[in-house]
Amino acid sequence: MSCIRKASIEDITKIVEININSWMSTYKTFIPMEILEERKSNRNEIIEKWKKIQKKEKSFYVIEEKSEIFGFVSFGASHNEKYKNYGEIYSLYLMDKYHRKGYGKELLEFSIINLKKNYKKIIVNCFTDNPAIEFYKKQGAKPIENTYKQIDDKKIRITILEFDIKQ
Repeated sequence: MSCIRKASIEDITKIVEININSWMSTYKTFIPMEILEERKSNRNEIIEKWKKIQKKEKSFYVIEEKSEIFGFVSFGASHNEKYKNYGEIYSLYLMDKYHRKGYGKELLEFSIINLKKNYKKIIVNCFTDNPAIEFYKKQGAKPIENTYKQIDDKKIRITILEFDIKQ
């Protein structure tokens, strides 16, 4: 049986590993390989940055089974000035072999339950070409804005989705 818990500082290395592996496998069709490889080579910098975030915001949670972490979610107050009164799911990633088994939905529901304690509206930013956009839509999220994220010299299209929260 899976368990979701607040991530410890020691968990951040595994969280970054899951994140990088997910980027490599899922985003390779729309993010240039040199950007993905650069992310991989900056692994230690990302670990240190995310450790600082976890110490300050405590926004990372992991999902595990038999002490094996296989996914994570991060959420809190929206970082987008336009949606400053919203909660935001910053990231939700699973190891590939755990896709389509209900764990993503479990992490998403956990996030929403926690965010709706403080927010009436919740957003998630998703690369428009990310297959996960269909997952969010299936869970009730509606696209509300298209924008771009600059990664190195490439602009990548982002869709902002909003969850309709019923109190």
